[in-house]
Formats: sequence, structure tokens, C-alpha cells
Amino acid sequence: MILILSEKIEKSTDEVIEYFNYWQIIYKRINLRNSYNIIKKMIISDGEIDISFNIDNNWINLSDIEAV
Repeated sequence: MILILSEKIEKSTDEVIEYFNYWQIIYKRINLRNSYNIIKKMIISDGEIDISFNIDNNWINLSDIEAV
């Protein structure tokens, strides 16, 4: 999954999302002004750390993100 950090109204990001939708690329967009308090859970196990985000009522694990 690709994580997109942007502003709510940003034409270039909207164009990238159109491209991703066309090619069925999995992504999640976070609008920076609305991103307060999205880190909900941090798990440390056997020396590995995983952080969970709640974005639009969807849980995303940091380990699932391949690119930002």
C-alpha cells in the first residue's frame, strides 16, 4: 500500500490518485490538516514495532505501507 500525505485540496495529488485508481494501485490518503490523533496503537513484540493508524474508520498497520 502507498500512503499519500497531502492537503485536502491539492490538484496534483488528485491527479496521482486518478492514476492509482486507473491502475488499481492500493493507496490511502491522509490530509495533513485532519491527521491529528490518528495513531491509535503501537505494538512491540520480539524487538519489532508496528504502529496502527485509524483513517476514516479503517485500520492501517505501518508494516503494510510500502511507500510514502
